[in-house]
Amino acid sequence: MVIYPDNDGDKGGFSVKMADQLSGYVLSGLAVAARGSSFWCSQGKKIVSQASSKKASAFARKFAETASRVFSGFKPQGRKHMRLTKILFFVLTLAFGFGFAEEGARAPKFQVGLDSVTFGWPSVDAKGGIVNSFGINLGLGVAYRSYFEPLYAEKGSLYWEAGTVLLLNPYLGIGYDYRFNEQFFVGGGVNIFPLNLLLGGILGGSVGATASVLWSVFPTIHLGVYLY
Repeated sequence: MVIYPDNDGDKGGFSVKMADQLSGYVLSGLAVAARGSSFWCSQGKKIVSQASSKKASAFARKFAETASRVFSGFKPQGRKHMRLTKILFFVLTLAFGFGFAEEGARAPKFQVGLDSVTFGWPSVDAKGGIVNSFGINLGLGVAYRSYFEPLYAEKGSLYWEAGTVLLLNPYLGIGYDYRFNEQFFVGGGVNIFPLNLLLGGILGGSVGATASVLWSVFPTIHLGVYLY
């Protein structure tokens, strides 16, 4: 950690004695923020601790260095003043820790793509994973997709899907999506249209068989973007 000494060289002030302990207070505050996030979430506050240890350490160093620079000339007077200063730093660090944790799990507002959910509204869990999405498609219908496991950044998940084309023609689907990062995802699957399959059965013969294959089962490849 970088320590900025007092202008008068006095080692009894804040910059040497307290700055040596400041990074410890910062890291302690971050740890408490992470442990306390589940409690605050249970109270209705959506605070998520998804930051990696490297990011947390970098944040702590930056916070401590900035505080050392700002308070390099500050000298607490007496034990009570020193204790109040430590409490103040701990409270500020705790607040910054919660804000830093919350930044690590953003929730997208919309998704857009060349997909059966062409424009939709994704739902996320407490850790930022996509749980499901609902929207409209280019076939003049609606679509709903639900993941078997939440779709996190740099991970994939199987999904099942249901929707309509031309408002009333239903379909069912299953597939797999992979999310590169917080924004981009790609995937593929198979959609089945039961009414088309039923129509092929009614027609019968080679015409019905052809209709069942060509009109009822559609493999898909899609890609999309989450918008924040």
